[in-house]
Amino acid sequence: MASPSKKANKTIITKVFNDPIHGSIELHPLLIKIIDTPQFQRLRFIKQLGGVYFVYPGASHNRFEHSIGVGYLAGKLAEALRSRQPELNITDRDVLCVQIAGLCHDLGHGPFSHLYDGMFLTDALEKKEKEMRKNGELGEMEKLEKWKHEKGSCDMLDHMLKQKYLKPAILEEDMTEDRRLQESKEQEEQSKLEQVMMEKHKLNPEDVKDIQEMIAEQESKEQEEQSKLEQVMMEKYNLKPEDVKFIKEIIAEQESKEQKEQSELEQVMEKHNLNSDVVKIIQEIIAEGKKGSSDGLNYQLKPIDLEQMMKEEYGHEPEDVKNIKVMIAEQESKEQKEQSKLEQVMMEKYKLNPEDVKNIQEIIAEGKKYETLKDLMRQYGLKPEEDITFIKEMIAGPLQESKEQEGSCDGLNHLLKPIDEVMMEKYKLKPEDVKNIKVMIAEQESKEQKEQSKLEQEMMKKYNLKPEDVKNIQEMIAKGKKWPYKGRPKEKSFLYEIVSNKKNGVDVDKFDYLARDSSYLGIKNNFDFHRFLKFARVCEVEDKDCKEGKRKTICTRDKEEDHMYHLFYTRHRLHKRACQHRVSQIIQEMIAEAFLKADGHIQIEGSGGRMFTLSTANEDMEAYTKLTDNVFEEILKSSCSELKKAREILQNIISRKSYKFVGERKPKDPIEDWKSRKPSWQIGLAQPLPDKEENILEPEDFEILVIEMDYGMDDKDPIQHVHFYSKSGLNKAKAMPEEKGSRIRTTCFSEQLIRVFCKKIDDKSVEAAKKHFKQWLERNPYLDGSEEARKIQQNIVSGEIYKFVGERKQKVPIKDWKSQITGWKEELAQLLPDEEENNLKPEDFEILVINMDYGMKDKNPVQHMDFYSKKEPDVAKPMSPENAPSIGTENFSEQLIRVFCKKIDEQSVEAARQQFEQW
Repeated sequence: MASPSKKANKTIITKVFNDPIHGSIELHPLLIKIIDTPQFQRLRFIKQLGGVYFVYPGASHNRFEHSIGVGYLAGKLAEALRSRQPELNITDRDVLCVQIAGLCHDLGHGPFSHLYDGMFLTDALEKKEKEMRKNGELGEMEKLEKWKHEKGSCDMLDHMLKQKYLKPAILEEDMTEDRRLQESKEQEEQSKLEQVMMEKHKLNPEDVKDIQEMIAEQESKEQEEQSKLEQVMMEKYNLKPEDVKFIKEIIAEQESKEQKEQSELEQVMEKHNLNSDVVKIIQEIIAEGKKGSSDGLNYQLKPIDLEQMMKEEYGHEPEDVKNIKVMIAEQESKEQKEQSKLEQVMMEKYKLNPEDVKNIQEIIAEGKKYETLKDLMRQYGLKPEEDITFIKEMIAGPLQESKEQEGSCDGLNHLLKPIDEVMMEKYKLKPEDVKNIKVMIAEQESKEQKEQSKLEQEMMKKYNLKPEDVKNIQEMIAKGKKWPYKGRPKEKSFLYEIVSNKKNGVDVDKFDYLARDSSYLGIKNNFDFHRFLKFARVCEVEDKDCKEGKRKTICTRDKEEDHMYHLFYTRHRLHKRACQHRVSQIIQEMIAEAFLKADGHIQIEGSGGRMFTLSTANEDMEAYTKLTDNVFEEILKSSCSELKKAREILQNIISRKSYKFVGERKPKDPIEDWKSRKPSWQIGLAQPLPDKEENILEPEDFEILVIEMDYGMDDKDPIQHVHFYSKSGLNKAKAMPEEKGSRIRTTCFSEQLIRVFCKKIDDKSVEAAKKHFKQWLERNPYLDGSEEARKIQQNIVSGEIYKFVGERKQKVPIKDWKSQITGWKEELAQLLPDEEENNLKPEDFEILVINMDYGMKDKNPVQHMDFYSKKEPDVAKPMSPENAPSIGTENFSEQLIRVFCKKIDEQSVEAARQQFEQW
């Protein structure tokens, strides 16, 4: 259904969709054109929640409708900010670009969405690395990169923009019907052109290319002249661009009718065998007919009264109309002269006759029926050279130019890695190291230059860095503070938060999938994005990562803190109940395993006729366009022997014969190196049970999945990264202070689950697997503790325990000993009289304070007992002091202070004992 929408005094016919989540939504014609491409239509066949559909029957929605929803919401948020804050200077270009980014943000997803790049490609990359390591190709391994669907979205957008589409027969603004891609027809026309020009006219491909460039250059000149003409007409006669366009259409229509009447006249002349004198008379009659009088000839012209229309519509006199016609005629004369010059050059250079030139021009004119999306973008006021970069940046973050591609918007398709990540990879630093280094440099910047050498010395010593490393790190951090985007200036930084918010995760992508996924899964959604749209404002906030120390960001009201918390909690709950459901996860793992076994045996044709596999199709967007969830059915229904193993796995999924859940554990602190530990864990799980003579399970019979669940920002509280403004300060926003935030809230924002499954699904094997799992946990108690606890457990197993140094018994118990522990450790670490340097630090000592008593601290528990006598069994009372035994203890409690040394080598232990004696 079409619906008119007025923009800048120009009516644009939008299309209305009935969306199950957002109701009736309007979309711009350019968005419709994007939706009607094969690259976007492909999303109809990619499940939004991947393998979750095999567990939740309602999860049948696809990336197609989600992307339309995100495009719609992106426009709603941009329009809400524009209407609320006109000073932000949000233009129509900005709004349309934001909508396109929302619409195209998921173009790069592969089969079953995140399963493709998050599981299958990861496994394929590890497999390739093992093969390279085995073959000694260590240098080639460095070139391997983990591919992300955001990069695929940028690549697919580039591919889409390069395709040619059949131009509509009517104006794009009046589009009411879908128009599909006509790529094959365009290719046929191109082939026809090359065949005629090379075979008939004996031209080589270089000549064909030169001719096409000459004609294109001529067309460019004509367009420039045409633009100048329109500019003069608009300035001289106070016309708008659409007025000029309308006038030209009327004149063109009039000329078309004149040509038609002339043709009819010639037919009459031929039919009646008229001579030249009669022809002259008839032409005079026709000339009179053009002025409005006729003698009843049935072939007379009825021209549009342009003068009258100009008078009524624009208030211009006939003289103005005459001048306009003269200007257009002069322009056409210029074009004809240029055309004649072009034809002369073509005939002289390529030895063509006039008929050849005419044929070539007709074939090329046929090719003009096609256009690219870039052409349409220009028609709607976009600047592809800037706006394509902007759209990609909104999808994938800052883009990185290669030296060869510098300055080319099509080359900006490499994701720019975060500075922290680069530093960790290049210099083998931990996240906390990077954080500390940044703090040190920030502190240094506030000090005098003479302190610089001291800082560098400290960094080199602490992190084992070279002078050039320190310099590079400082340059990286300085560069990271510069505005990294090219599509829009930093004054419009908030636009980058609408589709994919890298700062706190509050974006329309999340708004749509929370509402849509919850609806299809049947899980309640407590977050109302309509309410967020009502309160959204742009404020300038402090940002240490910016050179100026401030940036503009999208904020919400301070009273909305709880509501924003629902956003992240709902996301976590959806992941826990559906996306990371233990059956959903193992089914997705099985699909990824099947794809890995099928990789190499399924061939997909890409550009230039090249063939690609499942794991390499993402390198060529023509091949990737053909890769959807349908590959599941292709494997399942194939009879190819090479696909037998993959087919069996998928058949087990369909028949509900998935791997059986054995058990899970939640480590207190995440195990960072779990990938390298998985093989040893599988071996440990397969260890024989004590009472069994025969072991029926092997390491490969166990599947271990490590699941990371959080609130969207690893272990951080996302609310601390959201900024709030108050009713009295609409333009001032800041993070919510902890003392003002709600206290009824979790303090832990991430958890790690280790899940174990058994691939053998018979009852006997599953029961045995559960016993193996129990045994494995008993032998690996660190799985239930923190990383530090795991190390301590390993030390206990290996006998490397802290060494006892000495103890003292206090005559008078020290009640506040906990507050004195730190001071005691510092005293213990004091230098010995004959030592210049102490190898023991306060943290190398462990102090235990033990209180021992009779159960009631320093009291005599017997004094709190009641005794009865033989004579009076029903009367009891405490023992009087004179009747109590005279031989007994007077003290009922004592306090021991024990000191241990964490360094267990003999030299350190001996030094610790001496320091203990000194203490």
